[in-house]
Amino acid sequence: YGNGCIALCGCMPTQYASVVVRTTSYEGERLAELKQQQQECIAKKQEAVPKMRLARTIELKDFGAGRQIRFGHLCGTDELFFVMAQNQRRVYKDRYPVISCLTAVSLETGKVLWQLGEPRDDEEVEQLTTDLPFQIYDIDGDGFDEVIASWDFKLFILDGETGKVKHQMDTPLNLEKADDLCGVEFGHHAFERLNVDAIRIVNVSGKERPSDLLIKDRYARLWIYDDQFNLLWHFSHNNTGHFPYAYDFNKDGKDEIFSCYNMIDSKGKLLWELPISIDHTDEIVIGPIDPDEDELLAIVSGWEGFMLLRSDGTILKRTINGHGQRISVGNYLPDQRGLQICTTTYWGSQGIVYMHDCKGEQLWLRELRSNGAVIAPVNWEGTGRDLVLLSTDPREGGLMDGEGDIVVPFPEDGHPTLCGEVLDVCGDERDEVVVWDRHELWVYTQDREQPKREQTYLPIKYPLYNASNYRGEFCFPRFV
Repeated sequence: YGNGCIALCGCMPTQYASVVVRTTSYEGERLAELKQQQQECIAKKQEAVPKMRLARTIELKDFGAGRQIRFGHLCGTDELFFVMAQNQRRVYKDRYPVISCLTAVSLETGKVLWQLGEPRDDEEVEQLTTDLPFQIYDIDGDGFDEVIASWDFKLFILDGETGKVKHQMDTPLNLEKADDLCGVEFGHHAFERLNVDAIRIVNVSGKERPSDLLIKDRYARLWIYDDQFNLLWHFSHNNTGHFPYAYDFNKDGKDEIFSCYNMIDSKGKLLWELPISIDHTDEIVIGPIDPDEDELLAIVSGWEGFMLLRSDGTILKRTINGHGQRISVGNYLPDQRGLQICTTTYWGSQGIVYMHDCKGEQLWLRELRSNGAVIAPVNWEGTGRDLVLLSTDPREGGLMDGEGDIVVPFPEDGHPTLCGEVLDVCGDERDEVVVWDRHELWVYTQDREQPKREQTYLPIKYPLYNASNYRGEFCFPRFV
């Protein structure tokens, strides 16, 4: 460290019983004065930003879970619902979990709309690191969201209002040799049919609205079906990564699919691949990041680092700075040109948060004691500046500005601290922060009304219907 820190290094698992750092009286006074100035600066920032106000709480009884939640309009109205999924593990670690219970709940009233399966209250339902395969989306265009989910080797489309099955199909057979695929443990398939890892809504058919379904395993194969469960194509080439991204790069009305290091056209043909053969891509953001470029891909790929790419696969910037796990793009520093890219690390040297400019150049890094930070962009003020949700911890978490300061801390009020999500719940275009564990769900909003402005800041954000533990988040500025 150049200043301000010390480093302790052990060549084996080590515990330090006591560490004392001494300095001169002059240096001690200088550091104390600097710390005081920093605290005063942060206090001034916090005073200018709306604080958190508790808007509502919902008791989750015995159907709560960890980061296995989806939001949507199940009754075809403005009322927002959430669906929580509990799981049971199959065979090996977190690789083959199965949905064991789905519960649909009103986010306004807390009333349970419907429930499938048997709920249970134990730690296993919240301690899952993978996705569960379910989404909320109006797949048939009738104005009512359906729940699209997979369990017991079937893919279901459920009526959003009742939970009743509208359509179902068997998942694909595992016909390929396990040795030819990436990520199949112990050299053989665990089951005859696919245990679906994740679901994404895409549009490879070129319809007016997305209505195709991408399903995948962990981590070798993709299948895409239309809304009638007709197989459109199947793809397998090296690694899929966690959550492939669909985007119409060539403006032909059909999505291309970027999966791990592979760019795939709308017919399932490999267009190009990055010259990387190890690890996999954890999260992806695609969009107008740099005003000097067309749409760019910003990705974090574990030990292969953070990369900024053109749509033809040209690597503009690559930084190997630990195990890149999460990524978000937002207008975190409005005075700077373009958008900023926030990344964080996991596994090994975990919990480091980096901020980059639109060219991918590092602006700063912080070790903020927020391992597993969400780093989702938050439209908290409605001004055009985005904040960053670190975590829900009242001491180490909160909403961070683009300079790395916590400007909106969470209150010490006993709120759940396991999980957090960002979305507009109250309908004033600003985001709320939803926090939960397996027992309770709380919603925080701003402590003051949004002032009237000539234009409303309504950024383009990730659609609710493609939720995942492995999706990069974005806030692309838009005023209406």
